[in-house]
Amino acid sequence: MNNAKRVAAVAAVTIALSGGVLITTAVADSACGPGAIGKTSEQKVLNPATGRYETGTVTDCPDVTTSKPTGTVTSAISPLYSAVDFRDSNGVKTGSGLSNRDQFQYLNEKKTVGGVELIRVKQITKGMGGYGSLYEGWIPVNYTMLPSMFH
Repeated sequence: MNNAKRVAAVAAVTIALSGGVLITTAVADSACGPGAIGKTSEQKVLNPATGRYETGTVTDCPDVTTSKPTGTVTSAISPLYSAVDFRDSNGVKTGSGLSNRDQFQYLNEKKTVGGVELIRVKQITKGMGGYGSLYEGWIPVNYTMLPSMFH
């Protein structure tokens, strides 16, 4: 049996074993996916089309754990404001803050304190006009370039 027939036989068995649903996987670094090393062997498999056992190449892949990528949102305060003070978790100004030339990373936390919607950010630029000793805190979402991005 040539390789094309072996692949077809293994595919037919896969379809038969999966209840007739074709299951596909992305192939990157190997048949098992990016960075995974599979163990390939020749095995006898049942060809459902002929009802006979045929030799097929079978790849056993290790269990792979994937994690959902976390996006990073980077933004700045609106140029309408010269600066914005960091707040603590209670909404109280800290004496540190960002200038409108600074950029920040959104830390995926938001809350409302005293009717003001705050987002938690970390300053990622230095020497651009920010002030104080803190580089992380809460800022009002309305001071950002695009407040709707954080809703």
